[in-house]
Amino acid sequence: MAIPIAQKRRAKPKTFRDAALELIESKRSGWKNAKHAAQWTSTLEAYVFPKIGAVQVAKVETADVIATLTPIWAETPETANVSRQ
Repeated sequence: MAIPIAQKRRAKPKTFRDAALELIESKRSGWKNAKHAAQWTSTLEAYVFPKIGAVQVAKVETADVIATLTPIWAETPETANVSRQ
């Protein structure tokens, strides 16, 4: 059933954190073990959510993503790669 436009407009905008956690949940059944979801969530909680977790999805810009990932690349490239995904 479709959501009426007026109801969509009243809905609170989704934050990056909300969207990311929804994505992880949607992928959970396709991963071979639950460890993947825990790793993704842990990485995002540690590196990404503190910087852009509260930002509305529509307002996250390329500069925000670069500023979030840049400090991670030199230290732990694999973590930065997971965060980027």
